[in-house]
Amino acid sequence: RQDWGARAQSKMWWAAAACGVASGVPMLFQGTEILQPGWWHTDQYFRWDLAPENGLGTEGGTGPAIEMMQLVRETLRLRKEHPDVCGHDPQVTHQDGKNMVFGVRRKGYLSVLHAGGQQW
Repeated sequence: RQDWGARAQSKMWWAAAACGVASGVPMLFQGTEILQPGWWHTDQYFRWDLAPENGLGTEGGTGPAIEMMQLVRETLRLRKEHPDVCGHDPQVTHQDGKNMVFGVRRKGYLSVLHAGGQQW
């Protein structure tokens, strides 16, 4: 939550799953939408103190939780408005495993994922 790089990777992987690079229905585990720290586990409860909704949260009213919730909301809106983004029959147009760069085309959409740690 406090690590910019970890937050960026969380956002990148969510967007990749929701917007066409990965196939299938994106899944959020409890707490993902607010960047709840730690591993998901059935013995841990949702951290309401991090949630910005309805004025709840001592820590979550601004910053990482709101940014992640906005990303989730916008990517789901994109999927709804442009169903071909997550359609069937993806074509891998680029695959660079060394640099972790991938391109996937679905109908008229091209999704590019740069999952590597280096900058261009």
